[in-house]
Amino acid sequence: MTGKLILKDGSIFNGNSFGFEESAAGEVVFSTGMVGYP
Repeated sequence: MTGKLILKDGSIFNGNSFGFEESAAGEVVFSTGMVGYP
């Protein structure tokens, strides 16, 4: 199933989704560190 990540600034990122097959909203968390989650 394809999906889109749409950011507040209007940026749109297309990709593949898996798992829950309904629309959902939430926060995006990422880390640029080389070791694990801070």
